[in-house]
Amino acid sequence: MSAKRHLATLTGVVLSGALACALLAPAAGAATTSKPYSVTLSPGSLPGGKHDQVITATLTNRTTTQQLGSANLTSPFTVLGQADNVVRLRNLALAPGASSSVDIHVDVPCTAGSYQWSVVAKQSNDFNGSGNDLSLSNGPIRSAVTAGCALRFTTQPQAARVGQTITGTAFDPGGPAVAVSVVDGDGNVIATSTAAVTLTLGLGAPAGATLSGTKTVDAVAGVARFTDLKINLSGSYTLAATSPGLTPDTSPSFSIEDVATFCAATDVDCTTGNVPYPSNGKSSVNATAHGTAVGYLTLSFRPAAQLDCAGYIENAGNVTLVAGPDRTKRLTFTVDKSDMNSTPNNGAAQLEMCFGAPYLFTTKAGGQAMTGLLPDCGTPPCVLSRKKDQAGDGIIVVQAPGGTQDPAFRP
Repeated sequence: MSAKRHLATLTGVVLSGALACALLAPAAGAATTSKPYSVTLSPGSLPGGKHDQVITATLTNRTTTQQLGSANLTSPFTVLGQADNVVRLRNLALAPGASSSVDIHVDVPCTAGSYQWSVVAKQSNDFNGSGNDLSLSNGPIRSAVTAGCALRFTTQPQAARVGQTITGTAFDPGGPAVAVSVVDGDGNVIATSTAAVTLTLGLGAPAGATLSGTKTVDAVAGVARFTDLKINLSGSYTLAATSPGLTPDTSPSFSIEDVATFCAATDVDCTTGNVPYPSNGKSSVNATAHGTAVGYLTLSFRPAAQLDCAGYIENAGNVTLVAGPDRTKRLTFTVDKSDMNSTPNNGAAQLEMCFGAPYLFTTKAGGQAMTGLLPDCGTPPCVLSRKKDQAGDGIIVVQAPGGTQDPAFRP
């Protein structure tokens, strides 16, 4: 015969802490091999961090003549709704070959591994007497925690301007906060977690870049929200989330731009304005996009080593990157008089544009390449004009094709 018992004292019982269960055989001599019984736990494998996980323990009397009257199951974890971790089964009266089951509610711990329970079973229904213990035939009994708890970016950081708050919406300091959740082995948020989560810049961040703001936040209902993160230099970044005892996570890459201007879906130019070069604050670049595509026109500076054209001495100490939306773009580079005069041959005709792109283009030398000096216009990318103004500054104007990629310019 088989019976399943749901003990009232176990309703809502939680095992908190690491969750893998095992049942220990009773001490040697506590029972004779002539009175065997078995215990099984289902499921045998559990995801780490699972709240209110139900484990079904089944006891089977495998003797030939004696009854199994009562048992104590001692859990290595906290049982929900109980003051201690002992599940007390009474008045079972299991005849030879009969079984009884009980559901035990537990909180699975975050640490993966194998955990062991202990069990003692007696012939008496009230767990009294000595010398009437049964012998566990399939011990030790174990449950396995197969996957630990982890961090997951649930609101990803999006592109932002230098020094402005990074949020879940590109270039919007008022957007949703970057959020990291504490999840169990099934990927569900652990609503009881208050873990302290720390964010740092991921690998490959530009030299000199710093992440500012509140970088360690305690999770609330399992979610840590970061409301004031900022980065001081333009570039491509990831954020790394860590917390003791939890598997870390890294965000997808996002960009930090010096300038980002939204272009509406009208046939009206949008422009970045005159943006000073960080190397001297005097030379500048202005980017204008013309067309109907919606998106952000972005401009930022990178270390000059990223772009170098053979046979040409670049003037600018930085590379200018210009990206999206899918509109034609015109860039005006103003080279300060002091930079123009730093070389003996400093006429306007000597101004060139070193250009690099993730596609082939026609260079001044007449070939196809992904890096090289731009020819005079015709077909973009190309140089529209070169001149000196009355102040002695050099001005070179470049026409760039449509597209959302980020070609690099260095006069």
